[in-house]
Amino acid sequence: MNINPPPLPGVRNKRFKKALLWLGIFCIVIIGGLSLFNMIAGRDIPPPDTTDLIPERVELPADSNAFTFFILATNSIIWPTNATFVTGYLDGKPVTDEVIQETISLNTNMMILVEKGLACQRCIPPEL
Repeated sequence: MNINPPPLPGVRNKRFKKALLWLGIFCIVIIGGLSLFNMIAGRDIPPPDTTDLIPERVELPADSNAFTFFILATNSIIWPTNATFVTGYLDGKPVTDEVIQETISLNTNMMILVEKGLACQRCIPPEL
């Protein structure tokens, strides 16, 4: 009695094994070639030179820059002592002309600085 099963058809065939080997080699060569092509063709070009698009910072002397005067004006504001006037004005409540004139008369230095700032041609904030 023969215990071993019969061999599968074509497994012992040397031509079939050789064909499978060549098919495997062919697949590996195709996959490697495609990978190599992807690495070569997929490279990115260098970025363009955009240095001419960077805006140039204009430097102004402090006495020609309106920003200087506006900052000095905001720092020199004298607020009225009546806090309800300020909150009421900011809430949109009507305010009498006398209170507004009094506030402006207290801030004459601030108004002079604002006028100097408005007389300047440029207002450039400092670079952060």
